Amino acid sequence: MSTATRITICPRERACINCKQYSQCYREIPVPGETYRKLIPVSFGWCELHEGRRGALRRPCRDYEILERR
Repeated sequence: MSTATRITICPRERACINCKQYSQCYREIPVPGETYRKLIPVSFGWCELHEGRRGALRRPCRDYEILERR
């Protein structure tokens, strides 16, 4: 049986996962006995600006943008 590790990162931390241009990638897994599937986040995402795969906790590039919260 495998164990999962959860990593939390402060929203003010400069990492790809907190960049406005970063989009998290997910994997679909079937739920036994059900007709729907569950979405599980994976360890990488997609950079919309540079159109490439990026690790969530990588140091951001010079084009890092903060999502403005209202």
